[in-house]
Amino acid sequence: MKTGVYIIKNNQTKNVRVGSATNMPKRFSTYKAELRKGKGNKLMLEDLMNYGQESFEYITLEECSVEDLFKREQFWLNEYSDCCMYNKNRVVNVKKKVLTEEEAEGKRIKRSIATSGEKNGNCTVLTEQLASEILWLKNNTKMKQCKIAEMYGCKNNVVNRVGKDRWVNVIATKPNWFTEESEIKIKKIVSIGVDATSAYINI
Repeated sequence: MKTGVYIIKNNQTKNVRVGSATNMPKRFSTYKAELRKGKGNKLMLEDLMNYGQESFEYITLEECSVEDLFKREQFWLNEYSDCCMYNKNRVVNVKKKVLTEEEAEGKRIKRSIATSGEKNGNCTVLTEQLASEILWLKNNTKMKQCKIAEMYGCKNNVVNRVGKDRWVNVIATKPNWFTEESEIKIKKIVSIGVDATSAYINI
């Protein structure tokens, strides 16, 4: 893992991008992947389209400590200030603390735990029990998500996100109101081509 300042140069247009990273090889890989997907800096994408991926050169300017990262980045931004830059923003706060990969991952995990389930401000409509019932209905019935949302008094996007990026650890639980009798009735109705949702509503 190399921490330091890098430059990305297009050998055809002579445009450059100066940046810093705690893991430069990984940052280079990310840039290449994003460009292949058509994402990222507009000018870089234009150069990619006109001259191809091979026109870009990824160069390490210097390795330095994490503490000096922004300071050294600003130094190299000044050095290349007379070039055509993909990025023209100066580093405003050279004393800003840069997290190592381990620190960043730890922070991400803590944030994820702190905002999961009922602790998340976007999930205050649901309790864990209701979320578990919604997940079960999504996985085991043919009900439309908009109707599940209507039944549980929340928005459709809340239902859609249960089990994906919200309430990811909840265990699917069959609702008490969902009886074997109602399930048989619904299956019969679905078999003749009627929307399953209407069957649930009429139970």
